[in-house]
Amino acid sequence: MACRKPKTRERRSFLSVPQSCRSGEHHGSILDSYRKATSIIEACDLDYTILRPVWLNNRDETAHGSTHKGVPFKNASQVVSGKSVADLVVKLAMTPGLESRHSLGVHREL
Repeated sequence: MACRKPKTRERRSFLSVPQSCRSGEHHGSILDSYRKATSIIEACDLDYTILRPVWLNNRDETAHGSTHKGVPFKNASQVVSGKSVADLVVKLAMTPGLESRHSLGVHREL
């Protein structure tokens, strides 16, 4: 699959949520589709941010931190709220260039 060239320069986000995986678990082919999608996006000339949250919950809290690709998750055993992920998405969308062309692990900040 090839990357489609956008007509305008728009900010794109890709949320990768493999619900069956926790840090340290090995699931091989289950993650292949996520890895393939990420590789395609990273090879494109897009303004993107890939978000890789740990497990999600529905708590009414905004407490998140992030790590860049290749850096171990902080608090990987903690779940992060969907509201926290949404807060990060809004910050990324409203701040030009913030974490552009990065892949972020999203965790609950203690």
